[in-house]
Amino acid sequence: MAQRLLLTITALLAICTMCHADGHVCGIVTDEKGEAMVSVVIKVYGAGNNKMLKYALSGKDGRFNIPVKDEWLPAKLTFSYIGYRLKEVTVSDTRSDNKITMTEEALSLKEVTVKSAPISSHGDTLLYNVAAFRSASDRNIEDVIRKLPGISVSENGTISYQGESINKFYIEGLDLLSGRYALATKNISPDDITSVSIYENHQPKKVLKDISFSEKAALNLKLKKNRMLKPTGTVTAGAGYGDNVLWKGELYGMIIGTGSQHLVTVKTNNDGTAYGNETRMLTAGGTSYTETAAWNIFPQNPFGSASVPKERYYNNKSVSTSVNSLFKTGENTTLTLNADYQKDRNSYYNSKFTAYSTGEGEYVTVDEGNNSMTDAQEANLYLNIENNGEKLYMAERLSMRGRFRRNRYDLSGKGLPTEVQRTNDFGISNSMNGIIRKNDRVWQFSSDISFANTPLNFIRATMPGQQTATVYQNAEGLNFHTHEKTSFSWIVSSRSDLSLNVSFKSDYDRLNSIQTVPGNNAGNDNCGYKLVSTAEPAYQYNSSRLRLTFSLPVEMYDVSYKDLISQSRFILNKPFVGLRATVRYRPHGHTDINISVGKSTSTGGINDFIINPIYTTYRTATTLGTGVLSVHNTLYATAGINYRNSLDGTFATLHGNYRHTQSNILRSSNVTEDKTVADILNQTNTAHLWNIYSYAAKNFSAADMVLSLTGNITSTKRNVVRQGIGYGVTNSNYDIELSAVNRFFGDIVSTSLSCKYMLSVQDMGIISTKNKINSLTGSMKMSVFPIKALEIYFSPYYSMTKQHGTAAISNLYVDGGTRWTGKAIEIELALKNITNRKEYTIRTFRENDIYSYSYRLRPAEAVITLKLKF
Repeated sequence: MAQRLLLTITALLAICTMCHADGHVCGIVTDEKGEAMVSVVIKVYGAGNNKMLKYALSGKDGRFNIPVKDEWLPAKLTFSYIGYRLKEVTVSDTRSDNKITMTEEALSLKEVTVKSAPISSHGDTLLYNVAAFRSASDRNIEDVIRKLPGISVSENGTISYQGESINKFYIEGLDLLSGRYALATKNISPDDITSVSIYENHQPKKVLKDISFSEKAALNLKLKKNRMLKPTGTVTAGAGYGDNVLWKGELYGMIIGTGSQHLVTVKTNNDGTAYGNETRMLTAGGTSYTETAAWNIFPQNPFGSASVPKERYYNNKSVSTSVNSLFKTGENTTLTLNADYQKDRNSYYNSKFTAYSTGEGEYVTVDEGNNSMTDAQEANLYLNIENNGEKLYMAERLSMRGRFRRNRYDLSGKGLPTEVQRTNDFGISNSMNGIIRKNDRVWQFSSDISFANTPLNFIRATMPGQQTATVYQNAEGLNFHTHEKTSFSWIVSSRSDLSLNVSFKSDYDRLNSIQTVPGNNAGNDNCGYKLVSTAEPAYQYNSSRLRLTFSLPVEMYDVSYKDLISQSRFILNKPFVGLRATVRYRPHGHTDINISVGKSTSTGGINDFIINPIYTTYRTATTLGTGVLSVHNTLYATAGINYRNSLDGTFATLHGNYRHTQSNILRSSNVTEDKTVADILNQTNTAHLWNIYSYAAKNFSAADMVLSLTGNITSTKRNVVRQGIGYGVTNSNYDIELSAVNRFFGDIVSTSLSCKYMLSVQDMGIISTKNKINSLTGSMKMSVFPIKALEIYFSPYYSMTKQHGTAAISNLYVDGGTRWTGKAIEIELALKNITNRKEYTIRTFRENDIYSYSYRLRPAEAVITLKLKF
């Protein structure tokens, strides 16, 4: 294993070496007073011609570093900046450090038309001009963000920049939504926004500037001046018909000022529109909630979920409301209040055909029909007080949550029951963070405390015509969690610092389960704690081109769990040593290279001591643990290259990672037509994970087109035991997606195209069996504006899956409609599933089994809505 890791590191370092193949023209640009000049435009021309070969901008310290090829020399460089005379120099070698002095020059402008560049950069800030990318068909600012090269938006609304999810979402530089930013992106009109900014390597805490660095970016929305200090929003009412009468009612309002920000939503519908993603926490660190072991015992979708949007097959009655307010109470202090409530009552029908591998090339098949009726409610409250100063950071965050499920699954098939699930879950947490910086000393401390309780959680399966449950399974639990951290940093020089991070984490858990099955009653009653004390010395070096971090975490585990039924106790006191090392190299202003290697250890918890089986569905009995604490040792290596050139709108990313995990547990299962029994074995197990992610995007501003290409390869290899036979399973997924967004004839026609191909391969080595599934999906939206205020649109979606040796399954849906937009009013007729497609079918792999799903779709529907804008 060590040899593999060494080879991986060697290959990644070779990438860095290749970046030095050509020379660099370096230097600094200053004015006549000797002060550094930022964002001076520098162009490189070849010897003896006027063809531009490279361009760049001077950095925040006035310095520039431009890669050049030897055959370009001697090269002509021009330096331009508004209000200064054009400067030309000739460079004949790459060894000198050039000092350029710019001279002021008076300007006389006559009838100048200024057109903003689509993308511009200022140091680590990237600015996208919304007007350059939006089209008249865009409903909200998320539609625009999806088009921006370098940025991607997932199905649930998560925004990523160059493959990494953002760590902050700001409106006018303030975090109003505390990580629940889909409330903004799915509601704010593009008419209200002038620009979208990306802050690369964003450190949200000012006190840690130039000390603690982030590899993630933040996004900021800049409002138009005429949208500030006044209410903006929409009121929507709609009605329609499919199989039943449809309704829709929505209110969204926002007011953004210099001293406060407010955003409110109230929404309800039964036309299939899902609101759940709007209030989902999309950034890490948004809350310090923990969950009980009992909460996740029963799966939320025990009989499958489709890969198409839920609004295609859910018959829903949904209500959602949120209130969000931020008040600036001082120059650096804010008070934020966020509250939301969701209620979703859904019904849908699907059938599931499962082929369970026996490990010998044969399969046990189970065919289930399922009519699901789910009722979920959730309420959240967040209160955050923050002082984000350059010398002092203080934050206090209180969170409260309640979740409730009332689900019913009417199963159809040979001898299948009705399954009912009931769950109540509550949580409260408080997080306090502080950072004090004085001269070359930095002290950090934080305290997270949370309590979670699941007092009600059970499933009951009853056969048709019977009163007594064939399976009754109850699981209740609670969790108390604390995490105390402190850190001391010493700034050794302007480029390096040392730090010591100390933390103490504690978890107390209890889980009680009661099982009633004819002829067999079993239960669990377990409690205990896990304490983890960590000391992590770290070193960091940072310059304009190179950043190096190295840390050595030493963790001491103190574990004690008790089985109250058998009165047995497990105790562990053991240290573990880890390693983290990261190198970030910037050969020039357009390219970043990142390499990380490390070793870590993690352990299980109370689930390892749940040794009696728990029914997670009517047919699946799962034993969660073995009575021995699970220990997972992981070695990892990651590398990435990011390139972005804002002037010509080119972005490219290539990331790769490898992870090797060794543990002392192995999953085992035995499957019959009537029952699945899953166990955990005390056996050494090794798992491998490989992933390569690539992304490239180009903005062709002259053609009003953005092209993007995404590729992803993921492969996992692990050991399993099925029917008493142990074998290795490798699941590999290869997918590539091409997207194009285009406007024609001055936005008279706009199109959005996406095509994705994916190959899934399942390889069960011991029996030399390979299963393959090919899938192809394509979607398109075309909008035509015969007159400026009238939009006619249609949106087809096509999917095809083919398992090797079986017939291909195809699905085609078409939506469409028309919309008339006035200054303060909008009327839309939306037509869904115009072809009245009845069913959606898909095949997929899950570990060593094959699943085929068919979902009954919503019928052809028409909804007319009236939207008032203010």
